Amino acid sequence: PASPTLDRAREETFEQDGEAATAALGDMPTALRGLPPDQLVRLQRRRDQERAVEQNRSNNNKIVDRVIPVRMFFLTLFCIMLLVKLDSNPSGLPWAVVISPLWAANVLKIGFHVYKLKELMRQIREPTIESPHHLVGVSLLNIVGDVGSVLTKFLLVLKLEKTVHISLTATFMPFWVAICCGALIKFFTPLDPAVARRIYYKRIKRLYEAIMYSGISILMPIIICSKVDGYNPHSWSTSFIPLWFFCINLAVVAFILLPVYMCSIMFGETASVYH
Repeated sequence: PASPTLDRAREETFEQDGEAATAALGDMPTALRGLPPDQLVRLQRRRDQERAVEQNRSNNNKIVDRVIPVRMFFLTLFCIMLLVKLDSNPSGLPWAVVISPLWAANVLKIGFHVYKLKELMRQIREPTIESPHHLVGVSLLNIVGDVGSVLTKFLLVLKLEKTVHISLTATFMPFWVAICCGALIKFFTPLDPAVARRIYYKRIKRLYEAIMYSGISILMPIIICSKVDGYNPHSWSTSFIPLWFFCINLAVVAFILLPVYMCSIMFGETASVYH
């Protein structure tokens, strides 16, 4: 039997926690109701945090389910308007009207990530079981990239309408700046906690990701810009070698590696009804 002193200490703790302990006691399974009130309160807080995290994920998934179809609609509309501009009436539709669906898609994506960033900052202010700091960097990266894309399209419209006379490389200047800022964001963004636990040299990992992000994002645009501006003497087929290489790798993964992996899972020794 517990000593009178211990029982009195538990009663005082319960009185201090007040309504929180009472609510925790009422919401806990019967097997856990014998725990001290302070532990009940901690368990209840953790349960509330888990529910809040799941609710945030559910809300984000619902928004994504609505945003993606709208973005696809804008991209399809842009393709149709571009075909009309190039084939039917080249001097009819202004380039600003043709590019406007792409601007709308960018603004929609920026709005989504601004909302997501606001939710992440709220989670940071309210301690939860998950640390969303790495997701803040992802949202910032997307916002910076889309802002650079909007400004680049604006300069591209001015160039196509012959309002300004600048090279294509200079036209893409907001894009280059956005990529550089994105690389810095990529480097200073903390790693995903699930990944960071298995990596010893975390700074080297972040540096590698920043270099890969900037290299992959900037390679093909700068090759095309230099070709159009006359700085690249190679043929278009040679200039598109990085793109061919990427497509070949994608085809190998999609049509060879993934089917082999699926067959090994389905018919291998570890195959199960779930697989």
